[in-house]
Amino acid sequence: MADRVVTALAAAATRKGAQLQPGDAVSDVDAERGLVRTASGGVVEADAVIVTVGAWTSKLLPRFVGKLKPIRSIAVYVTPPEEIATDWAAAPCTMIETRESMLYTLPPIPEAPLKLAGTANLRQADPDRPEAVSPKETQAVLEAFRPYLPNIERYRVIGTAMGHYADPPNKTFIVERQGRSVIISGCGGRMFKFAPLLGTEIAAVLTGRAPSTTLDDWSRPLALPRLVDEPPLPGRNVI
Repeated sequence: MADRVVTALAAAATRKGAQLQPGDAVSDVDAERGLVRTASGGVVEADAVIVTVGAWTSKLLPRFVGKLKPIRSIAVYVTPPEEIATDWAAAPCTMIETRESMLYTLPPIPEAPLKLAGTANLRQADPDRPEAVSPKETQAVLEAFRPYLPNIERYRVIGTAMGHYADPPNKTFIVERQGRSVIISGCGGRMFKFAPLLGTEIAAVLTGRAPSTTLDDWSRPLALPRLVDEPPLPGRNVI
């Protein structure tokens, strides 16, 4: 329900006194000087500029060309077979990580159906040229789940969604300070989890309530220890 998150954020920001300019695209950012130019000809100069433009980062800031790859991600919404619908409604969120890809499921709730998604068929794409999800792409997502849902053909597709993310090679966040600006990217759906914490820490740094080193950990690769001291299973590993 990303749309609800963004709508609620816009409403909360407005109540706090923020002045929103929806539909006025940013054409240029001078990160050093804290200048923002818009497509309508406007210029905004600020004490601090926070750049969070996702898949458009390398278009707005050319120095990120080659560092960030805009990728296209697809989600498929399905109705499970009737005899296991109750089980799915009580299921947790699930992540399946293999050598080839990462898949995840979000169980159905009253506001949204069962969601199947992951990295099964990501590809580079231009965020300014959105493409409709094709039947072939939809089927590719379903087939990625077949090893774990052998009766996947009985899951009825009721909708699809497509989004663009910014994908750095090392899969980490990008949080950089440049002049009067803080640049944030390397984001996917996880930003909806971490944005409140990251935003709070950025605000603390920009207002002098925390040192700038507070933001350093966001850009460091996360090293996860092995949960068990055993060799990997042949073929796919399911976690």
